[in-house]
Amino acid sequence: MEYSYNDDIQREDFTIFDIEEALLERSLLVLADETTSPEMLRAELRVMTTGYQRLFREVQRLIKISDRKEEILNRLNRELTALSAQLEYQASHDDLTGIFNKGAITRYIDEEITYAAFGLILFDIDYFKQVNDQYGHPAGDAVLKGIAERINDHLLPDMVFARFGGEEFAIVAPYMPLEELHQRAENIRHAVNAAPFFSSAGFVPITISFGVSLRLENESFSSVFTRADKALYQAKQEGRNRVTSIAPPSKTAKVAS
Repeated sequence: MEYSYNDDIQREDFTIFDIEEALLERSLLVLADETTSPEMLRAELRVMTTGYQRLFREVQRLIKISDRKEEILNRLNRELTALSAQLEYQASHDDLTGIFNKGAITRYIDEEITYAAFGLILFDIDYFKQVNDQYGHPAGDAVLKGIAERINDHLLPDMVFARFGGEEFAIVAPYMPLEELHQRAENIRHAVNAAPFFSSAGFVPITISFGVSLRLENESFSSVFTRADKALYQAKQEGRNRVTSIAPPSKTAKVAS
């Protein structure tokens, strides 16, 4: 009764279970044959022992391969998780300032506070084109980053701060009396005006103008944005470096600094 372990292990459809089954069947056939001599039984035992030794080594080899593959898969999974988090961050944050971008704050309004009342503060940098023209675009970038950092230090924990693009920014605040929201914007304005911003071209003095309004429950975002944008335009027309507030229709008409 001839059996070749090496022949089986070289088959394309080889599995260790095939070898185990073949060895077991061989042994059972030998044991079932009453004419088998003790010498043949000892020889068969040697064949079976050798076969199982090889199987044991093969199992160890496959386990090591499996462990290596599992380690690789775990590493790839960690890398993919980190990459996914990085892409998600990049999709929701402004590259320059690190704060939320327009898409992120729009999604926040649409998904988190769809029908809720809230305060909206719009602002932009006064004469920002002149900053780029006089000091250079790197200085302009330094100003944008510096403003974001300085304003972040003066926000309530539940305020959401985003760069809309260029020198334009927005803050979504929890609902509060318009006068209080107006004062919050004033505090931010004073914080920005407290000191010029450092850049590679030197210190750059900056002022900003604000438009403030409230969104009522179930009111469309476009309505409150239009009011806040109109208030910002009025602040520009009235001399810049100021906060102008326009109340929603059911509130008191106008509050200005």
